[in-house]
Amino acid sequence: MNANMKTLVKPQLKPIQVGEQFKTLEVTAEAGAVMPAHYCTSDAVIVVLEGEATLVLEGGDTPLTAGSSFLIPVGKPHTLNVTRAFKAIVTMGSTATLEFTGHK
Repeated sequence: MNANMKTLVKPQLKPIQVGEQFKTLEVTAEAGAVMPAHYCTSDAVIVVLEGEATLVLEGGDTPLTAGSSFLIPVGKPHTLNVTRAFKAIVTMGSTATLEFTGHK
């Protein structure tokens, strides 16, 4: 294996609760993790509990830090680049799914 090749480390997603209208997921990741390009089939709200990351959306990058939140519009492809150990809660529609746009 080439010593210059980096292994892609993805954030971990863990379901917390599912209700009639909404569900919540916990997102955790170490520094250097990258969530591949994907979109959600509903609007999604991310609330950052710990760490730092950059949400990369068409139209610009958004820094995410502890205490911040962001509304990710339905169908908007995005990636998440983690710069410091990260923990967040994502709320989306109860039947929503994450659809990855590139190679898995």
